[in-house]
Amino acid sequence: MIYDFSDFQLLAVLAMVIVLTASCVIDLQEKILPDPLTFIVAIIGVVLAVFDPIRVTGWPMALTGAVAGGFGSWAFREIIWRVRGLEAMGLGDVKLFAAIGLWVGAEGVVSTALVGSILTIMVVGVRWVFTRQGSLRDEIPFGPGIAAGFLVTVLIGPIGPLAAQLIF
Repeated sequence: MIYDFSDFQLLAVLAMVIVLTASCVIDLQEKILPDPLTFIVAIIGVVLAVFDPIRVTGWPMALTGAVAGGFGSWAFREIIWRVRGLEAMGLGDVKLFAAIGLWVGAEGVVSTALVGSILTIMVVGVRWVFTRQGSLRDEIPFGPGIAAGFLVTVLIGPIGPLAAQLIF
């Protein structure tokens, strides 16, 4: 079910779509998520958390989401680096997860990561099937996947409860 947005929330989501679209285009071209755009995502998330939250119930839940998003993605990045010697994601992705946590809380960050990862892998797979170019070993921009996962989470909610409803 799509969330019933207030006018302020709808404007914030539309601003977020514009900022994330710009971030995605830059990430696809340059393989970098610009800090100023991620900062805008964070600022809007803080304003929403304090005045008119969407998926969180106030600033403490938003702060928990930011910490979970930032620390969780940074920990994943560090573990992969130490175990495999590979950079699993850039620091721009880590910062974007922290900013998104302000919007959707800790549960929403997990949902965003899961949906974003699945969509990114699907796009890489479809690209490979049709062009026989690229592989999962290539450097893959994750910003568009994060943005898509975020939008799914904001619009319909975290997928954990949704999946539980579908199963049971």
